[in-house]
Amino acid sequence: AGIRPDILLLAKPMAGGLPIGAIIARPDVADRLEEGMHATTFGGNPVVTAAGLAALEAIDREKLIANTRREGKRWRAGLLKLQRRFPEIREVRGRGLMLGLELTRPGKRLVEIAAAEGILINCTQERVIRLYPALNIRPAETREGLAKLERALLWFHIEQRKERR
Repeated sequence: AGIRPDILLLAKPMAGGLPIGAIIARPDVADRLEEGMHATTFGGNPVVTAAGLAALEAIDREKLIANTRREGKRWRAGLLKLQRRFPEIREVRGRGLMLGLELTRPGKRLVEIAAAEGILINCTQERVIRLYPALNIRPAETREGLAKLERALLWFHIEQRKERR
């Protein structure tokens, strides 16, 4: 989107859910930080720091950033195709593998149907379905995930039509 942040804050996903945090700042911003301004109570824990380093090494070694871009495009294209088929999808949003569907009606039932189809999704704000595929997802898994979501949406759509009768 062309946005270049001054400061970026990172946390738990960096170390597989362990308590870690990091700050990335442009040099002109970082130069203004004085000693102690960016301290932490738990800073420097060797176990968590090792986990964070291992996670960063895996991201680099497995080329997860490139995979996120590539599979994110596949997911987005698939979700846009589903939007054209199912009027319950008001909007497709997101970037990379952090995706969302805004629905025209409450999504709690879709979450239940999707679980029965074997795909775990989350609904927030009553009508927003969050999709966070794994960063190391492969094309075959993307196709499988989209197919499962399509089946769940079909049942969701059928149920709505029955309710209207």
